[in-house]
Amino acid sequence: MKFRHEIQKAQLRPDITPLIDVVFLLLIFFMLSSRFVYTTNIKVKLPRAQTSQAVHDTIVTITITKDSELFLDDKYIMFSDLHKIFKAMEKGKVAIVADKDTPFGSVIKVWDFARKYKLKEINIRTDT
Repeated sequence: MKFRHEIQKAQLRPDITPLIDVVFLLLIFFMLSSRFVYTTNIKVKLPRAQTSQAVHDTIVTITITKDSELFLDDKYIMFSDLHKIFKAMEKGKVAIVADKDTPFGSVIKVWDFARKYKLKEINIRTDT
């Protein structure tokens, strides 16, 4: 009796499951470790400064357009709303983003409100 032994060719398929796991882990790592730049939809031409420094803390942004309109993180506010906003912050940090053609009095008004409520840090955003 003669038995036939059939030799089957092994199908060589690389297992890509570990590769997919590593790619997802790298994706999650880079998403969590990267910093996202917050940009607003409000068009403001920032003044230039040669001695400016980058601030990396989370702060509230008050934007002043050249027409002296105020925005709190893309939401339109009135000057009278600054009392409630700064009072609720309790010594927080604020960044004033003013157009280079903004009347100086509007910037000083916001600055005074921030100092009145003893905010921890007041920054003016500039272009380098």
